Amino acid sequence: MCMSDNAALNINGVKIEHFKSFSVSADIYTADCSFQMELSNPETVISAGERCDLSINNTKELTGLIDKPSRKWSKNETHFGIEGRSLMGLLVDTYCTQAMDLENTTIKSLANTLLKNVPYINTKDIVYEQDVIGRLKGKPKMGVFANADNAYAYSKIEPGMTIFDVLKQYATSRGLMFFGLPDGTFVFGTLKSQGDPVYTLTLRKDGQNNNVMEAECSEDFSKRYSDIYILAEQQGTTNIWGNACNPHDSVTDLTFPYKKPFVGRNNYGDSMSCKKYAGMILDKQKHDAFNATYKVPGFSQNGKNWAINQVVHIDDEVNGLNGSYLIHGRTFELSKSGSFTTLRVGLLGGMY
Repeated sequence: MCMSDNAALNINGVKIEHFKSFSVSADIYTADCSFQMELSNPETVISAGERCDLSINNTKELTGLIDKPSRKWSKNETHFGIEGRSLMGLLVDTYCTQAMDLENTTIKSLANTLLKNVPYINTKDIVYEQDVIGRLKGKPKMGVFANADNAYAYSKIEPGMTIFDVLKQYATSRGLMFFGLPDGTFVFGTLKSQGDPVYTLTLRKDGQNNNVMEAECSEDFSKRYSDIYILAEQQGTTNIWGNACNPHDSVTDLTFPYKKPFVGRNNYGDSMSCKKYAGMILDKQKHDAFNATYKVPGFSQNGKNWAINQVVHIDDEVNGLNGSYLIHGRTFELSKSGSFTTLRVGLLGGMY
């Protein structure tokens, strides 16, 4: 581990600081991010189902539940490992126990209803987009900040849906994402579309000021489209094409080089939802089409831990990238070789 980095795991009120290895992930697009740890000599008994917190440089970078503890003993060594997922994994696993029709329900009221009896979750700590507007520079193009208080005319919870399924679909239909932060906070929000870079990644051919150990970059235009058309099917209608009762809207990707339309439905639809949902689909398609990963030493830069949904300036002559990008995911890794961070970098949120 770098001299400037330190890690501490808290289980049962016991602080564990001796690790053989660990890998801890966070990703905006992955609900139940995973962690794996190999502990040297845990100072407490560890059982499946327990909650744990990992702090790096005194900042909480994991709040999760242990799924799989394991122990292996021989005359030469004792191995103790734990695997688990972030707190969002609990919502991914927990099914709604009642099917119901919902009318005039907001995201906030639905979240409070579904999460009130889920352990470890404090609904008062959930962040809704309008709560963070003061910390963002400028306003999004489509004004989604009040969506937590906008009621949906009609939607439905069906058998077999998990709590995460319901909340994600509700959020997506308004052009919002539902994701978890490493400290256990749940967010209904959007990808950052602008802001001053918090970090820098440098990869020059002459090696001057390079801080990147490994890099990989690829694109896949088969996953991108020029225009996103979204149709909202209202209850009691059968012909969604051209029916005045069925709202519809679209967004255009001006950076895409040729005509290639995409058509989708928003089953929670109303006139407000369609354009925002189309924008969300466009951002997701850009994310899926562009893949850049960078491996850097340590867990922090200039005293700040690497974090998701933060802007990074990239000066990469090898892969031809120069400008501001967004950190979609990061994995902290500790092994015998040292401490490293792998960053999954994508485009800034374009439609918000």
